Amino acid sequence: MNYEGFASILNRHIFGESKKALLEKLANEPHRFIGLFRPSKPKTKVMQYLLQSREIRFGDAMEEAIQQILSDLGFTQLDRTIQGGRGRLSLDLHFKDDERSYFVEQKVRDDHDSSKKVGQVANFAQKLNLLVNLHDGNLVGIMYFIDPGMHKNQGYYIERLNELEEETGVELHLFYGSELFGQITGWLARWQGELSDFPEVNFDLNPEQSFEEIKNLAPRHLESLLSNTELWERGVMSVLFPEGTTLQRLQTHLAEHPSRIRRSVAEILFNLLESYY
Repeated sequence: MNYEGFASILNRHIFGESKKALLEKLANEPHRFIGLFRPSKPKTKVMQYLLQSREIRFGDAMEEAIQQILSDLGFTQLDRTIQGGRGRLSLDLHFKDDERSYFVEQKVRDDHDSSKKVGQVANFAQKLNLLVNLHDGNLVGIMYFIDPGMHKNQGYYIERLNELEEETGVELHLFYGSELFGQITGWLARWQGELSDFPEVNFDLNPEQSFEEIKNLAPRHLESLLSNTELWERGVMSVLFPEGTTLQRLQTHLAEHPSRIRRSVAEILFNLLESYY
């Protein structure tokens, strides 16, 4: 994989359907964006949500990118879910070469507090014990933190991995950043340099693209958005749709839809467009 493929994966995970996800969040939890007891205006809250969403989606994006790197290097991908005593467990990375199998528990950064770091190791140990039996001990286990700049709990993790290595006889490693994947740090620096400083919250800057992303919102989400008068009166909707052009495209689409429910939503949206634009 080259840089362009890497950037494409990150952009798809982090920015793909981000507008739809924001509107779903507004529909389901409008109280997170409006209310007198919040020290932020609607535009600031929307920006905060989008920035936080980027952080959450980043981990998933990196899992896919690293899976692709491993495949390109000739490793075979293995099932990332395994059966545990209390149900199925999910592995971040699980692959093999001609000689051994590997599993990786991957996190963005080593900044956990005391309780979380203990839980992190307990989770790793649980999966390790299951995989030892699955692979007859022919296994390598890795804890990997993508961010090379944070080593808050490094000493603790090394100590606990050494103990687990003695208990299980499995080769275990702790890696940060380019210690495991050399090209990742450089690619990330280049990708970050191409980002804008702040997420764009004006959907009407590119109404056709915005429409394509949100046109398939579930009717229940659309109804919740349109019927919540506070979202309109407190200016949340005008932050996202200052000119209303995206909503006009959406209204036309819904009015022509074969679904009766979507056509009824179109009527509600038509009246709102008349009132606010």
